[in-house]
Amino acid sequence: MVRKGARKFQLMSLKNLLTVKEVAALLRVSTQTLYKMLEQGQIPAVKVGSQWRFDGDKIKTWIERQGVRASGDN
Repeated sequence: MVRKGARKFQLMSLKNLLTVKEVAALLRVSTQTLYKMLEQGQIPAVKVGSQWRFDGDKIKTWIERQGVRASGDN
């Protein structure tokens, strides 16, 4: 049995799922580049059937961490 609060949380996070095209546009990379990143495990995502989906909050955090990493590479 799923608790009422837990189910609501899951549904709220499902509304925040992004597609490959949406994340590629957000990152300003091609979908081909994004698929390569997925194959190499460089970006957080889940596979739903045969399609990839991205949690918007995790992508935001990932982007912020990439900025920190890029700054520290100098």
